Amino acid sequence: MSDSGVELDPQDRDNESTDSVDFEKLPQCIENNRLYPNEEYWLPTDDTERHRQRCEHDLFCRSFGERLYQCPKDPRCALDLGTGGGHWAIDFADKNRNAIVLGIDIDFQESAISCPPNAIFEIDDWWDLLHDGRNKNKFDVVHLGSLAG
Repeated sequence: MSDSGVELDPQDRDNESTDSVDFEKLPQCIENNRLYPNEEYWLPTDDTERHRQRCEHDLFCRSFGERLYQCPKDPRCALDLGTGGGHWAIDFADKNRNAIVLGIDIDFQESAISCPPNAIFEIDDWWDLLHDGRNKNKFDVVHLGSLAG
């Protein structure tokens, strides 16, 4: 349990609102030989985009002296909005083994990086999540990477 009084336990997740996904069945479209999650989302979700995201994440890490966040000292619950390939969430989970990290994105982008057990990923529209009162004050750290659109 975090200081904020929130408990995020992967074993206690609401199984009625989350489920495993057959990624082959997710809607996708191809435009100019690039893979997109749908016709509204303007960034591709293919290997080229995942590589760009990894480079961007590495650049930010180097720029901030490998610090993924500034505070608090012992985070228990972290939220990564627009997680993309999950690079920040995975690094954060690796460096904070006692914290649960939830990465949310509108599309799944499978990472080649091994995922620690304290990282959870969900496909959802984070904008709706932010405006849902159930999530108020649940996270010690909230990361918004290079969100645009």
